[in-house]
Amino acid sequence: MSDSIKFSIVIPTIGRSESLSRALNSAVSQSLLPLEVILVDDSAEQSLDLVQFSNMLLFGDLLRIYKTGGRKGASVARNLGYQFSKGSWVAFLDDDDEFYKNKLECVSSHLRASNRDIAVVSHPAEVIMVNQNVVYRSRNRYEFNDLFFERLLVSNIVGGTPVALVNKSLIGPAPLFNESLPALEDKELWLRLAKSGSEFSFLDKALTRVFHTTGTDSLSKGWSANESAYRKILEIYKDDIKGLTNSQRKALEQTKELARANRYIMSEMKYSAALKFLLVFIKYRSVSALVSALATLLGINTYFKLKSYLYRKQF
Repeated sequence: MSDSIKFSIVIPTIGRSESLSRALNSAVSQSLLPLEVILVDDSAEQSLDLVQFSNMLLFGDLLRIYKTGGRKGASVARNLGYQFSKGSWVAFLDDDDEFYKNKLECVSSHLRASNRDIAVVSHPAEVIMVNQNVVYRSRNRYEFNDLFFERLLVSNIVGGTPVALVNKSLIGPAPLFNESLPALEDKELWLRLAKSGSEFSFLDKALTRVFHTTGTDSLSKGWSANESAYRKILEIYKDDIKGLTNSQRKALEQTKELARANRYIMSEMKYSAALKFLLVFIKYRSVSALVSALATLLGINTYFKLKSYLYRKQF
């Protein structure tokens, strides 16, 4: 199995020069080099200005560049990169995040040790809140068992694309992501694969740094996209949701309300976030929601510092 493990890294970009350079450097500096790094240019008005990234020439034959034709969206960009990838495994990296230097090496070791037909490997992230100067470890974790699909319906326990790798030799050709969704295409993909019987595997190491910035202009657009995508996913899997137990459906509703609270947090709307957390506490008797409400009232920084303390773990 180890001889067949070759990694492709796909990076969709809208041309954010500083962060893209960081992402690219982390991809080509792996202790276990990838077969290729595929950069997919999804810039809006003009092609990616390669003059800004003159260091790309240093990447040699590793780097390949494709273009979507202008702001087609992350799903289209990832699908294009996936389509042209030659590796047996494909890792996805956003242009404002970065991989740990040993990510591919750790995943390769994990796959060799498992010796199973795994379709998706995922791991936690090191989350960096830029404005708050706070770092914490994401809580996405799971055991792959008979209840995996139901748990995934309730919450995205796998995580986003920067913390997941997919087995192209097992899953097959593009398209991979649902291009009709304006957001949450990662969760829909995990659901689709899990429902088809594909096996997932969790690697308990943070191997990607994910950078979040509160209060950015793009967040308000993300709200409506997430709400629209969430409704579409509920429609796609409505029959499966009907089969959930009462406690599972209750957990699904709670997850939805907490996601809205988190969007308020990311928009630095602390009173709206605190109210939403409080309503979750009242409705679901969630002590953690009450604690989050109190922390948020003290300030967004306090909320993330508390989160960092509660989620503390060796990276």
